[in-house]
Amino acid sequence: MQNKNLNNFYKYIQANEINEAHNEINKLLQLDSNDFFLLHCYGYVLYKKNNFLESIEIFKKSISLNEEFVENYFNISLCLINLKMKNEAIFYLKKYISYKQDNCDVYNNLGLLHLENNQLDEATLCFNKCISINLDYVKAYNNLGAILIKKDLIDNAINIIEIGIKIDPKFIDLNLNLARCFAKKGYYLKAIRILKDLLKNNANDHNILALLGNYYIKVGKISEGFYFIDKSLKIQDDQILYESKLLNYFYKEDLDLNSYYNDINKLKKIYNINDKVEQENKLFFDKQIKIGFISADFRSHAVSFQILDVIKNLSENLELKLYLYYNKLEEDEISKSFKKLNINWVNIIKLSDTEVINKLKLDNIQILFDLSGFTKGGRPNIFYHKPCPIQISWCGYLASTGMLENHYIFADKYTIPQLDEYKYPEKIYRLDSTWTVLSKNYNVVASSNLPALKNKFITFGSFNNILKINHKVISVWSKILCRILNSKLYLFSENFNEHEFKSYFEKLFLDKGVRLDQLFFKINLKRDELLNNYNSIDIALDTFPYSGGTTSLESCWMGVPVLTKKGDYFISKSTESINKNIGLNDWIANDESDYINKAVNFSNNLALLQSVKNYLLENRETFNIFDSKDFAKQIFFAFKNLMRKQNA
Repeated sequence: MQNKNLNNFYKYIQANEINEAHNEINKLLQLDSNDFFLLHCYGYVLYKKNNFLESIEIFKKSISLNEEFVENYFNISLCLINLKMKNEAIFYLKKYISYKQDNCDVYNNLGLLHLENNQLDEATLCFNKCISINLDYVKAYNNLGAILIKKDLIDNAINIIEIGIKIDPKFIDLNLNLARCFAKKGYYLKAIRILKDLLKNNANDHNILALLGNYYIKVGKISEGFYFIDKSLKIQDDQILYESKLLNYFYKEDLDLNSYYNDINKLKKIYNINDKVEQENKLFFDKQIKIGFISADFRSHAVSFQILDVIKNLSENLELKLYLYYNKLEEDEISKSFKKLNINWVNIIKLSDTEVINKLKLDNIQILFDLSGFTKGGRPNIFYHKPCPIQISWCGYLASTGMLENHYIFADKYTIPQLDEYKYPEKIYRLDSTWTVLSKNYNVVASSNLPALKNKFITFGSFNNILKINHKVISVWSKILCRILNSKLYLFSENFNEHEFKSYFEKLFLDKGVRLDQLFFKINLKRDELLNNYNSIDIALDTFPYSGGTTSLESCWMGVPVLTKKGDYFISKSTESINKNIGLNDWIANDESDYINKAVNFSNNLALLQSVKNYLLENRETFNIFDSKDFAKQIFFAFKNLMRKQNA
């Protein structure tokens, strides 16, 4: 009778008829409530019904009757994994292994838990054990590849992953990780080919579509990227994917603010904090104003090149207490420079949004800065939930995040004039002069000599993100290169590491009539090396509609004027503001035709170019765009004004 009922139980389990299986096992337990195997089966039913805590208790009762029945340990670990109790799950998997050492699934799960805990060596041992038990255990090759990617040993990862693909060519995660490896090396076109092949038999796979969209964007094919991202989002809402798409709107040739804000509204619907926010916002004010900054860029990054000296000056103000909330694991010399200041350094990379919000409230932060927006490493969901009385966007994202919860955008009269305020849901706080500054860099000597006088030809350059160089920009630059005899153009990008992409990008210019000997495309350099390359160019060409920020500031610091075009949004007007602040109004074109004419006219007047270079170098110490001390004073006065408004 018992065996027959167990057969029925197994049939129900195989058919996923869990309630019927539950009834069957209850009948048997009424006959013998101390049968360890029946209890094991009952625990499994509870596990399938997501009653994880109750399931664990039943499995433990089964263990008390037969501690050598190891499947109980494995199943307890599955319950604990679902309860996100990783360390406890590790304990029970190791308990299983103490009795039995030949189960690949157990070692694989244990390795994944170690991987999640960033215990890479322990995880590696587990996955290697899987392979020693079964050479064809394909999951282990995929997971070993993931570890090598995490260690940035990309070539080694490719070798391991390709072994796994030979075992099972259709294993999706292996192919996804192979594409990720090639993308890590900057071989985006190669990654795209892998994903397109994978898509043939997996047309509705969210992850394939998402990666394909992101990689098309990486090679400047924004419309194609958006097509695949939108297909992915129709299958599954994805907060990170929405945030990525929002940033990339500004790389398109024409800004579409209506679509941009529509996507923000979709993103707001999936912003949600499931955990209870424990701390209340006490809103008490100490003698010091507590200022918080959230960013993943307190390191060698464009944002830090702007703010390092500003933070340094603010940290010396006894009326302020500064908190830097760093959303990245790795630290470098710039990170160490921040940590040496009189600030509170808090790493939040392992904290959930809820935990960060609780921390901000506990720290009683009165003014909170978003330095990232939708850029990589940003935490816009935190700002959406309004943890602090005053919240401000500044510096790292020159656009609206579309959220009233971010109360202010720090700008100036040039980046957001009063007539443009209707484009932004946030309030605009205009600083006295400029929207930002560049921390001075004396490591690189700026040459006072105009390169063209020695070269006998004009050299243009743009050290902006390659994604800003869209087809319209290429068309305009090509017309300039074709009109100016023997002129050259220097560009830098990690994408040029892929020969196929470099050839593709060269062809975009060649098709417009530019000669190959006019183009010099190099891979990215370290910052000081990049700055030194400004000594080789005569004119920096700005991009549009996504204008330069840090790159334009650096160009001016190195004595190279930047030719820009008027824009109609903050992100399009950043260099326009820089030029107006240093008196180079002539270097702001009204439209594309004026941009071309100005480039040609400036190139034909070397004496003028030399005089502009002299002007920039002789006066750079006095320009407000390089005066971090004065800028810190402006921000401090802004703090006082905003606090007064808050308390009024």
